[in-house]
Amino acid sequence: MPDVKPTPDPDPPPTQAMANPDETVAQVPDSPPTEEQGNPEQTRAQAHDVLSAVLANRDSTRVQEPDAPSTRALPLGGIMATSAGAPSQMTMVRAGGKLIVPGYELLESVGKGGMGIVYRAKQIALDRDIALKFLREDYHPRSGTGLRFLEEAKITAQLQHPGIPAVHEVGTLPDGRPYLAMKLIRGRTLDTMLKEQGPGSTKWLSVFEAMCQAVGFAHTHGVIHRDLKPANVMVGAFGEVQVMDWGLAKVLGRESTLPDGDDFDSPADEDVLVQSSRGSESIETRAGSYLGTPAFMAPEQATGATTQFGPRTDVFGLGAVLCTLLTGKPPYMGGNAETTRLMAAEVKQVEAYERLEACGADPDLIDLCKRCLEGDPKKRPADGAVVARQVASLRSYAEERA
Repeated sequence: MPDVKPTPDPDPPPTQAMANPDETVAQVPDSPPTEEQGNPEQTRAQAHDVLSAVLANRDSTRVQEPDAPSTRALPLGGIMATSAGAPSQMTMVRAGGKLIVPGYELLESVGKGGMGIVYRAKQIALDRDIALKFLREDYHPRSGTGLRFLEEAKITAQLQHPGIPAVHEVGTLPDGRPYLAMKLIRGRTLDTMLKEQGPGSTKWLSVFEAMCQAVGFAHTHGVIHRDLKPANVMVGAFGEVQVMDWGLAKVLGRESTLPDGDDFDSPADEDVLVQSSRGSESIETRAGSYLGTPAFMAPEQATGATTQFGPRTDVFGLGAVLCTLLTGKPPYMGGNAETTRLMAAEVKQVEAYERLEACGADPDLIDLCKRCLEGDPKKRPADGAVVARQVASLRSYAEERA
């Protein structure tokens, strides 16, 4: 076999990745000389083994093209997609236990969801605070969850609306996990504010109207959210409303590479449908066969009837949010995630209707909420824009009477 001498890049630090993603130099620790090393035949065999290891390691770390994410970890730096679509190399290291992403300074963790972890970070080049959202380490980058994380970025980036957070950049970490650089929303979730201030039609109607407008805008672009709830709505310090977490969003009329059923992977092989938050009544979105949050699910979601998914599926979610804003509780409240899902599948709304009738809100607003919560999608308003116009009309009428 001809001699092959791998050539490293000039003076690379021994613990960092090489600059060329297609070349890796295997570092073999020095071993003390032994008598066996004097045997020429054994020496050639050892050299052959080392060379094979070098070539194998090089092949295993080869970065694929940007449009085909690698199924392996990327120890040499991943592909970072810019707004112009041109890939560039980036690396991520840890200094003193702190995560460092070139171009950004991570400041603090501000949230954790079913798929991702969000940090407040400073974008160094523009000297501005942004939000960096990473795929959780529980999930493989090529899992259904990892692919849906990237799908969220692509969908959200195309929905340019004041009520939908802007995506600045999509990138890939060296371990293969994707991340999003997004607009940082300074405020609190509608869920938190509702718990602090309590329900009521007058105090939340303008927030709900803005939420409907954002969702209606997405509907006009053929996108449905599929996980509308107060926890996914942010209210800023100046009253701006943002519909967050488009991780379950679906583009209608387009073939998807993701199935609508078991396209998530539970961390640590944990076969769980949904997860309760520290034993509380709030049931969070989770990996499983039924996508969404059971307490706010349309029946077609709760039964997995994907052929019925459309803007009216989100309209049900809007009705469920309105029900929560008026009564303080979502339409469905089972003892656990599965019983709640079954309530949604069977459209058991007697208790929800009783709470709506007793909430004291304007009868026309209650009627709108009930129409949004219809079990038959055809009986609901057509989309979020229709709901927004009806809410605006009711709010204008209430202001005239005040």
